[in-house]
Amino acid sequence: MQIDTAGLDGIDLVDGAVNDEHGVAETPSPLGTKSGPRKSMFWVSERKLDLEQRIMMRKGQRNEKIWDTTGSYIGDWKDNQRNGFGVQIWPNGCKYEGEWLAGRRHGKGTYFVRNKASGALDKVYSGQWQDDLKDGVGIYNYNNGNRYEGQWKQGQRHGTGSQFYVNGDVYIGEWLHGKMNGWGRYIQANGNEYAGEWLNGLKEGAGHFFYRDRDMVYEGEWVKGIPQCGVFGPIDKDVQSSTARPIPVPKLDVLEPDRIVEARLQDIQATRASVRALPLINVEDLFNKNELADLQRLFDSVATAESGHQVSLPALTELLLDVGLNPADDDMSRIVFDFDKGPDPTFSFQEFVKSIYLVKQYAPASESVADEDAEEE
Repeated sequence: MQIDTAGLDGIDLVDGAVNDEHGVAETPSPLGTKSGPRKSMFWVSERKLDLEQRIMMRKGQRNEKIWDTTGSYIGDWKDNQRNGFGVQIWPNGCKYEGEWLAGRRHGKGTYFVRNKASGALDKVYSGQWQDDLKDGVGIYNYNNGNRYEGQWKQGQRHGTGSQFYVNGDVYIGEWLHGKMNGWGRYIQANGNEYAGEWLNGLKEGAGHFFYRDRDMVYEGEWVKGIPQCGVFGPIDKDVQSSTARPIPVPKLDVLEPDRIVEARLQDIQATRASVRALPLINVEDLFNKNELADLQRLFDSVATAESGHQVSLPALTELLLDVGLNPADDDMSRIVFDFDKGPDPTFSFQEFVKSIYLVKQYAPASESVADEDAEEE
């Protein structure tokens, strides 16, 4: 049942079938059509009474229904849809206060969640919305005490923004699909700091790690959050050290002369460059429609519904051979690593297509290393 209060016109009942999650009528009566500022709607549900409650009621009231308000919207409407500024309260106590467009949150607005312990409304997100999703610039407060301030796209952290952690750590930098991707600074509560490249929430690529307690800096390449090749040196004296407790400096396996370190850096950068781009790659950008259709038919000849339309590593190797590539065992190991697969990995069609791209990217680096080895001999 819905009750629509249309300003000074009194109470109008809205007839029709419910067609959305908020109970907006599909075929409203002409008198119930909502358009204009400051109209209100309340959603109600019948209260379920047990036998004892009905016995306690007076005899004449026992067949009467009792209704409770479960939600409300107070604000602007256009053509029977929330449009303009309005306040929506849901049955669970959550609340949105802000701008609407065609029945969806759109523009600037704030979303609150009812705190089950205290009963108070906690502000969760305040900022820009588009098509009912966080989109633009906004501030999000997490249940664990963390806070994000920055750009959003389709409900995910995307662009530039800062994450403030409850333990005192701070990340300032770039985001993609909800994860740290691109360039950013991660400053620990004790003053230690990483400044460099990120991939899917991990340090990946060139970066500096400043050990404030030791007045030292590591400069080099990182892979999946682990330093792979680089050098240590003193921090500039103008940079003040933190007084917080020291943390262990990761032990590096590379203790080589400068010439070999430089060669190793070039090798890591070459082999990881394609991987850093994986989240940004669309298979449509790698092949045209006809080529993708041919690859899909080839893939479907191996993948079955029973396998979840996935192929095993040996099957993936055969598919790459079928398209004219000759991947080495090291190439297949890299593919498993780059796609972050575990034991007995399986691969989707999208990963098959990207594997073609990766193997082609691996080849120049492998040939370059081989040429250098031959020259040294």
